[in-house]
Amino acid sequence: MSEYLLYFSKETENKVRWDQTFDDVLFELYIPRWRVHEPIPAAIKVSLFLPPLPEPNKAVTPKLAVSNSDLCKLPILSHVKWHSNHSNTVRYDPIGDSDIWEIGSPYIPYSLLQDSDVETILICVQWV
Repeated sequence: MSEYLLYFSKETENKVRWDQTFDDVLFELYIPRWRVHEPIPAAIKVSLFLPPLPEPNKAVTPKLAVSNSDLCKLPILSHVKWHSNHSNTVRYDPIGDSDIWEIGSPYIPYSLLQDSDVETILICVQWV
């Protein structure tokens, strides 16, 4: 497991972004607005877990978040699978129905991965 602090960068109509540069490569993480509690945290702690991975737990969905906003304060646990290699990063996509993804597709710098060929990782986001 590796932990990294990302800092609030910007918000769009539908998403909030935190980022941080590691070895001259920007690591950005987008989280849908429905999954971010108010006030928007200035920083998040992102942990990357390599296999073997635990089974995914029940995700917070947009419907659950609307009915109970306190759920948005819970950490995010998202299993992501390899999508493609890029110049300085590896793109992963969350597993499951894209309508309820709790994070966007992260582009993770190679330097943060012990092995760029890892098929699936677990990303944990904790609010700081």
